[in-house]
Amino acid sequence: MVRGIVFICDNDFIIKNILLNGFDEVLFIKDGIPFQKLFVGDEKKKIELFQNELKINGVVFNWEINVLLKNEILPLKFSGGKNNGDYFILALETNNDVPFLYEELLLINNEQSNSIRKILKEKFLRRDELSDVESTFDEMSRLNNDLVNLKRQLAQSNIKLKQLNEIKNNFLGMAAHDLRNPLGQILNFTDFILEDTSNFNSDQIEFLNLIKSRSKFMLDLVNDLLDVSEIESENIRLDTEKFDLNEFTLSIVKMMNPIANSKNITIEYQCKNENVFVEADAYKIEQVLTNLLTNAIKYSEPNTVILINLFSQRNFAKIAVKDQGRGIKEDELKSVFNPFQKTSTKSTAGEESMGLGLFIARKIIEAHKGIIWVESVYGKGSTFYFQLPLIN
Repeated sequence: MVRGIVFICDNDFIIKNILLNGFDEVLFIKDGIPFQKLFVGDEKKKIELFQNELKINGVVFNWEINVLLKNEILPLKFSGGKNNGDYFILALETNNDVPFLYEELLLINNEQSNSIRKILKEKFLRRDELSDVESTFDEMSRLNNDLVNLKRQLAQSNIKLKQLNEIKNNFLGMAAHDLRNPLGQILNFTDFILEDTSNFNSDQIEFLNLIKSRSKFMLDLVNDLLDVSEIESENIRLDTEKFDLNEFTLSIVKMMNPIANSKNITIEYQCKNENVFVEADAYKIEQVLTNLLTNAIKYSEPNTVILINLFSQRNFAKIAVKDQGRGIKEDELKSVFNPFQKTSTKSTAGEESMGLGLFIARKIIEAHKGIIWVESVYGKGSTFYFQLPLIN
């Protein structure tokens, strides 16, 4: 018999039911304790990643994690799956966890069926009723076996899809990285040539400006694709630091003012609190704010106002970017943060978009344990909000 543990956790990874404990005398485990309490030191970080992957993918196989027993530290192979909001988790001494998982499921269900049969025979059923009930249990067992087989096939398909997704992300990242440098060089050389256009006629200047604008669009797209590749590979790296979000936002507004002024748009900034401190990756939060302001400018008419509000609310810092633009249709609001999602709303000066900016912004804010959302009235404008945890 393979030694291992099999148990069910709720959505917060609190142990609800222990189905099997092959380390009964040397491993402290009981209902009601957090799953993480089985681990110490750096292994707690690894189990957090295990839990995150289980939440995202619904299935995880063969994670080697050390468990602290009474007199030793033992490496076990952890696997798990999600079912009806709970998590079925098992850990074994061997690599044969997938077959063992289904054997244990079948064993548990068969034992339960046999126990029910026995009780019914002894206490509740007359002999002439027994054959019908037993046939019902046989059918239930058969259906359960079919369900287990389907789950096995689904788990195998999920593994293959994950592998293909990783290959796609690696290819996307490499291709975008290789394109970024030459595109940046084209943009820089074009800027350099445009500094002195005395030897060019009007058509040549127009062509150079076209090269510049298209190169910038392609470079922005490549940078977005690199961000998407990083996000989908679940490798968002946060270089966090403590900073004042008030001063930070003011600096972003000053940086974006020239772009807004080119369309005769005014950016107004309000903050009632002098200091609003957060611990975050400043570069990535700049990405979010710049994207929201760029979109507000892109979809606003000339001679309008973009209002930015920053305020503290309970334990969060909250930023609102409100424009007087064209707004978003109600049936499109729920999908604006999806990748490659474009609304039917047209920009006011023909600016282009690939529909990646809001998806990247959402992933960045979620990585900071914050939330981002939008409210909009079609034809009147939109307000994008995001909030981050405050620190003292």
